[in-house]
Amino acid sequence: MELERILSNWIPIFLGLIGLAKILRVWLKEFEKKIEEKYQERAEDESLHDSIREIEKRLDSLDANADGTLALLRFRLKEEISIALSRGHTTVSEYEVISEMYAAYEALGGNHTIKHMYEDYKKLEIRKDEKL
Repeated sequence: MELERILSNWIPIFLGLIGLAKILRVWLKEFEKKIEEKYQERAEDESLHDSIREIEKRLDSLDANADGTLALLRFRLKEEISIALSRGHTTVSEYEVISEMYAAYEALGGNHTIKHMYEDYKKLEIRKDEKL
């Protein structure tokens, strides 16, 4: 009888602990899943930040290249237009090259000094290319 009384008290407690253990296991699996998701999100965020930093570096490099190209175009346009203006005429091929250079210069954000020189250049007489 004593054994039945002890078992009748302890069996519900034991079964309750087993149920509680099952609930804890489910909760721990959910908790672990949430931690993994957060870790994955953080890893993706870091990867995204690294990609953004790399793109910014490349853009800085492109800006430097564009600035250098703009400076070279400015120099060449000043030289070539000045020569043509002092000569008083231009040639078909020279006109094509200078026009293309000016279009690139303008697309890169060139200034008004070259624009005024180019406007004067466009007024020059265009002669056929001389054969060498």
